[in-house]
Amino acid sequence: MSRWIRVSRRLVCPVCGRPDWCLLAMDGTVAICARVESAKRCGEAGWLHRLTAQPVVRPRRRLWPIHLHVEPRAGSQDIAALSRLLQAESDRGGAIERLSQELGLTPQSLISFGVGWSQRDRYSSWPMFDDRRRIVGINRRFANGTKKILAGHRAGLYMPADLPQDLACVEGMLLVTEGATDAVAARDLGFWAVGRFSCTHGAGLLVGLVSRIRPARLVLVGDSDRPGGRGVSSLASVLTAYVRRMKVIFPPPPHKDLRAWKQAGATSDDVMRAVDAARSCRLSVEVGHG
Repeated sequence: MSRWIRVSRRLVCPVCGRPDWCLLAMDGTVAICARVESAKRCGEAGWLHRLTAQPVVRPRRRLWPIHLHVEPRAGSQDIAALSRLLQAESDRGGAIERLSQELGLTPQSLISFGVGWSQRDRYSSWPMFDDRRRIVGINRRFANGTKKILAGHRAGLYMPADLPQDLACVEGMLLVTEGATDAVAARDLGFWAVGRFSCTHGAGLLVGLVSRIRPARLVLVGDSDRPGGRGVSSLASVLTAYVRRMKVIFPPPPHKDLRAWKQAGATSDDVMRAVDAARSCRLSVEVGHG
């Protein structure tokens, strides 16, 4: 079985040429690309691509011992404390108001998702949680649009602090979006919403979350591109077994995602019309006869 390494800036993906998310076999014969599709899907990691028929022969290198001081992995208390610090920093200098104008989202919804600001490093911070609402990581969004998780942190779900513990009691509907800003946009439109870290991440976390808060209706909002469509279809196939009613919707063309649709003037009524028009997802079971 191949041993895998994560691509980096020094070793980019040979399929898409990007320095993140993809995996490369240690022997260099195959890669799993998170962006370019192939006939073989490898779960949430991406698509399998065979690179060469023969293993790549790497030159032998002389190894020198290097002693490094390794920081311990951040614990949930450390992450929560840092998140609170960044949220407090966002209150000074109008950082949330500037971010609100830049993203077309309300300050109130940004605050409800725990968004903060680093004055020193000039990034907005977006806390991520597991299915039990424990903070597991902070994603950073820089001015040029790039995003990067803090070292030692894990990817999780974006969710508002006031998300009800039990949506079944209030006949509530939950929207699941791709990314944090779409989830905030959904909250702006008056819906309860959580966001996935990416179009291929978070299925297991969402299974745990919906099993606990029991939404009366679950609506998956996909991005209007091929990766978004494939990602939301894969997620729907997993979650169908855990919810009573579920639908999948996409923003109408030419809008790429829910935030762009909202910025173009979409209202909660527009979203509800799309939900009402969508077909319900149903669980189908095939029984083989041996």
